[in-house]
Parts: sequence; structure tokens; C-alpha cells
Amino acid sequence: MWFQDLKKKEVIIFDDSQYLYVIPDLDQVIEAYRLRQKHRGHVLWDEDKEFERWKKKMDSGFASYYEFPNSPYYKNGKALIAESLTSQLKKMEHQIQEIRKEQDKIKRMIKKKQKTSVMSFMEAVEARNSLSAADLRTHSELQQKAMRWLFNQGYVVVSELVIDNGRRVDVIGFNKEKRIVIIEVKASRSDLLGDEKWTSYLDTCDAFYFCTPPYVVNWNHEKQLLKDKAKAGLLLPVKRGATLEVAVSSSLSPSAKNRQELIFQISRMLSKKFIFGF
Repeated sequence: MWFQDLKKKEVIIFDDSQYLYVIPDLDQVIEAYRLRQKHRGHVLWDEDKEFERWKKKMDSGFASYYEFPNSPYYKNGKALIAESLTSQLKKMEHQIQEIRKEQDKIKRMIKKKQKTSVMSFMEAVEARNSLSAADLRTHSELQQKAMRWLFNQGYVVVSELVIDNGRRVDVIGFNKEKRIVIIEVKASRSDLLGDEKWTSYLDTCDAFYFCTPPYVVNWNHEKQLLKDKAKAGLLLPVKRGATLEVAVSSSLSPSAKNRQELIFQISRMLSKKFIFGF
């Protein structure tokens, strides 16, 4: 066949990766076509002639590897696919089946999880709520003690004041010398160590303290963990008392900016919140 002769001479080359024939040099194809025409050879596939040729090969026992006329190799492309590529396709089909099995396994696991996820979720929420409630109680108690401690030092005190930068201060107060003190209450260790906003208070006060339960952190032995927080003051509850004591003096040197405006804000809250006054 002329087509087979073109492949043998590599005038046309089959690309296994894209399932198509490539013509490296079109001039060679044209020359082969002219030579074929000169010898009056056929260049188009003729089913009748191919059938007669196939029949003769079948009679001689050389055509058993394909069927005619339903699937000649040059018509359905079977012989054009390399054996290695066929095996790769089979491997891909096997991989697809394995992936589908894995997907079914995951679906079953999801359905199983869905039956218990609601209960697990509600239990987790209840545990978090219990912890939050305990922290809120501790925070509220410490906040009241911090206000009372500042009041006993001669300060006008308010809580939950929103300052100019948008931060909400736990406890803040000023005295007759217009000295401003801020106390940040931390009810738990995670709350204390995770607080990164505390430095934004330093521009608005003359002294800054953390107020925590005594079990939250060891101020003197965990300075590396506390980092700059270790330089702040620390207030701890007095045993069997309703007030606080200075456990660690602050080594920070903050200085209040916009002092008069901040004092005005504190004074304006006197009629809106419960306060301790002079």
C-alpha cells in the first residue's frame, strides 16, 4: 500500500502523544504523490478493492489479525496506537477505578461524621461557653478591684472608655495632678500572652498596669515569654481582700498625649457610668 510505503520512508510520521500523523517535509509528500500518479497508482482508499485484497489474504491465512469491512486497522486506528500507549490507558482506567473507590470511601466517612458532628459541635460550644463565663466573672471581679485600687490612690476612675485610637480601656483614671493611669485586666493566661494591642494604650497614659489572677503567669521567671509585657506593671489581688497590690513596678516610661482631651472624656462619662470619685 502507498500509505504504508510513506510511513516506511518516514514521509509521514505518527505522533503517539497526539494520535495524529505529522508531515515533516511537505515537498516529499508532493513528490511521492506525483510519482504515484505517474505509475497510475491509487492515493485514495477504495473499499471495494481493499475488500478484495483482504479476501485474498484471508484465503491465504494472512488476514486473521483484523476484521473487514467493520474495522480495518487503517479505518479505526487500532494499529496506529502503540502497545505501550494501550497499556498506559489501561493503567489510567485502573487508577480511575481506584480513585472512585476512594471517593466512595470518603463519602461514607462523611456520612458517618455527619451523624455525630452536631452533638460534638454542641458539646464543644457548651464547653467554650462555660470557660468564657468563668473568665467573664474573673474579669469583672478584677475590674472592680482595679477601679477600687485606683480610687483609693485618689483617682477619678471609669471603665470601658473608648479612647481616640478606637481602643476600649478596661480601667482608666486621673488624679488632681492630672496623672493618667490605665489598667488592662487579663482573666486568663492565653488572654495575657495573646494580647498585642496593649502598646497602643501607652501614648494615652503616664503609667500602665496589667491586672491578673496570681496563677496566670510568673512575671519574674517568664520574661522571655512575656517579652515587652514584662516591663509593664503588675497588679495582683490581695489574699482575703477586696483590693489589689503592686506585685511588679512598671519600668515603662509612657507619657500621656492629648492629656486634657482624655481627662475631658473621662469626666464626661461621670454622668453615664458608675464611677468612683474623689
